[in-house]
Amino acid sequence: MKTILVIDDDKEIRDSVCLILEGEGYKVLLAENGEEGVKQGLSLRSDLVVCDITMPGISGLEVFSEINDRPNHEMIPFIFVTALYSKTDVRKAMQVQRIILLSRSRSMI
Repeated sequence: MKTILVIDDDKEIRDSVCLILEGEGYKVLLAENGEEGVKQGLSLRSDLVVCDITMPGISGLEVFSEINDRPNHEMIPFIFVTALYSKTDVRKAMQVQRIILLSRSRSMI
C-alpha cells in the first residue's frame, strides 16, 4: 500500500484530503504544520507528500528543502496545494522537477 504524507495547517483541508485518499486505498499520514511534517517526512518513509505552501513557522517550500536534502529522501515527489502563494513561491516551486503546484479555494471543501 502506498503512503502519502499530508501537511496542512487547516484541519478541515487536512481531513478532507485524508478522506479522499483513504477512499482510494492509500495509507495517509497527517501533519498539522511544517515542523511536524518534516519530523514525519524524515522518520516515516512516504511515497508522496501533499503539502500546503503557506503555513505558520516552516513553509511548505522549507519542508521540501528539509526533506529533500536528506539521503534516501531526495526523490520523494511533492504536490503543493495552496490558496495563497506569491509569484516568488511559484518560481521556486517550478525550478524543482518533482513539484506540482495546485491552487485551491475554500469552496473546494
